[in-house]
Amino acid sequence: MWDYEHMSETPRAPGQMLIFRDALETCGLIDLGFAGYPFTYDNRRGGRANVQVRLDRAVATNSWRDLHADAEVVHLVSPCSDYCPVLVRCTPDTAPRPTCCRRYELTWEREPVLDEVVAEAWKAAGSKKNLRDVHLALGQVMGKLHSWSNRKFGNATRELEKSRSRLEELMHMNTDRAELRRELDAMNELLYHEEMLWLQRLRIAWLKEGDRNTKFFHGKAVWRARKNRIKGLRDSHRVWQQEQSTMLKMAQQYFETMFAADPNIDPEEVIHLFQPKVTADMNDKLCAPFSDKEISDALFQIGPLKAPGPDGFPARFFQRHWGTVKEEVIEAVRHFFESGIMPEGVNATSIVLIPKVKDPTRLAEYRPISLCNVIYKVISKCLVNRLRPFLDEIIAPEQSAFVPGRLITDNAFIAFECIHTIKQEKDPNKSVCAFSWGKKDIAHTSKHTKS
Repeated sequence: MWDYEHMSETPRAPGQMLIFRDALETCGLIDLGFAGYPFTYDNRRGGRANVQVRLDRAVATNSWRDLHADAEVVHLVSPCSDYCPVLVRCTPDTAPRPTCCRRYELTWEREPVLDEVVAEAWKAAGSKKNLRDVHLALGQVMGKLHSWSNRKFGNATRELEKSRSRLEELMHMNTDRAELRRELDAMNELLYHEEMLWLQRLRIAWLKEGDRNTKFFHGKAVWRARKNRIKGLRDSHRVWQQEQSTMLKMAQQYFETMFAADPNIDPEEVIHLFQPKVTADMNDKLCAPFSDKEISDALFQIGPLKAPGPDGFPARFFQRHWGTVKEEVIEAVRHFFESGIMPEGVNATSIVLIPKVKDPTRLAEYRPISLCNVIYKVISKCLVNRLRPFLDEIIAPEQSAFVPGRLITDNAFIAFECIHTIKQEKDPNKSVCAFSWGKKDIAHTSKHTKS
């Protein structure tokens, strides 16, 4: 727009700048100004061939400026492009932030010394003979990992801002290109750390490490957080509640009522009707001691970056450092199966409410899920793997859900086909449907339907 916004040996034509200013005036748009480095384009060439221009800007109408009186424009420096990102900050989000829990960060694995840090912290935790010892040891390891991370990396966001400031200062000073390149490389490494932080939080399974798309990662994670944030709830009197403490009590009362046992129901009235399904031979196999391989296989069947439990460790930590923690974890899991004792804290879970509908307003429109610690998941996986070979023998063929090879919609599909067949028969004396269940694929069920 102006001569001082262009720095090169070749001046910009005044006529072009005048036409652009006239266009903004005609449209009623006003330049919002900026903070930071004065140019948004730099061709990154040295000496007299260098060209720096303020090509990008943020403009708005007066009505928009009245709505966003605190808006500001910031020119960010970037090592990845000739163009500087332009950030427009509007009204800040004043919603209360949830308390952050400590977690194992994927970006730590970029450091070769991580294995040594984990091994030293694990060894310093002392002997570990049962689940309680392992649980306490993991807490100490997490504390030492975060202490090491604070010394080594600091806060990723703050360090990135410091790097941006240093890079901006060097660009202002028109410093040597070699020094500028070193700062660009350092900032690239910080951006990679930021990328891994967002990748770990966005829950996308098909992306791989190194897919440099921080904008997508950030947008996806922010979208998930915004979608899952509970801004308010309607209570039993249909009054809209927004206080965090009030919503917490509502959720606690709602789910305590939902999952409470009904004292008026006596299961003994129907239990005696069940026929025994587990034979003595099956019982011997189910109760056999668990081998090291079974426990190891259970661990590696867990998704490495699935949401962690309260202890903050995803399965990735155990899978990467299995050589360090294998012996104690296997011994602790086997000790549980022998003693049947589950120490307090090992089976602790974080309850998360997932919306079942768009814009939920009632607790009934949320689905609760439990985020368990990995050690607890390993125990569950061991039991599932041990029971899986016997499912076909102990589960009735009418049970269509939670069995591999069967769908929860199978029974509904069969019922629909029977009703449809009955409706097609005009003779009321023949409007019947008999169905014989066989161990064949559901696609062939129509062959068993007779009217």
